[in-house]
Amino acid sequence: MVTTICIGEERVWEDRWDAIDFFAQGAAACEGAEKERYTTILLKLLAGEESCSDR
Repeated sequence: MVTTICIGEERVWEDRWDAIDFFAQGAAACEGAEKERYTTILLKLLAGEESCSDR
């Protein structure tokens, strides 16, 4: 399980790869600050962190 916090919203994922897919798609579809948030969380997920925020 992994927890993500994006724009103040906390979400618990049972499968890390579901979270990775979600944030990878978000990063690909967005621009500017939103893309940065998704990318920040994506990199933390890929690094193996258990709790990932956009800060």
